[in-house]
Amino acid sequence: MSNRIEVGKDVVSAVAGVQGLSSAGATPSLKGLMQPFYAEEEMTLSTSGATTDSTGKLLPANSIILAVTAYVTETINLATNWALGDGTTTARFLVATTDLTAGTTKVGMSGMFGVVSTTATGPTQAAAASLRVTTTGTQNTTGKVRVCVHGFVFTPPAS
Repeated sequence: MSNRIEVGKDVVSAVAGVQGLSSAGATPSLKGLMQPFYAEEEMTLSTSGATTDSTGKLLPANSIILAVTAYVTETINLATNWALGDGTTTARFLVATTDLTAGTTKVGMSGMFGVVSTTATGPTQAAAASLRVTTTGTQNTTGKVRVCVHGFVFTPPAS
């Protein structure tokens, strides 16, 4: 299992507290920053439960999540469907899909659609969190999904 998080060049040390983000080589700035980022991980789905959380905190604090893209790298066997969300909202980014076959690609932007009724269903991310894959139906015996979170991280001015 691998994960990778990339952020723009001018990341200040305030952002480095998010698991996986690095401020190596960053130039401290007195200005506030808005940096695009993506966070990627191949997730091996649980064979003992309906949910699998990413190893890394793929949803960084103080960010806006624009989309979560996914590629099924190993067929999800026996489950009826799968969705992408977090620990609070099961299908926050991608509503349940029955596309379980290796090679399937999905773009999850549910948090950006229509009226967002609560913060938990919208694009804003106040605290760092793991991405969650939830399966339903018969417990799967195999399955891997490569996920990539796309968005912006915001850093307040240093003074």
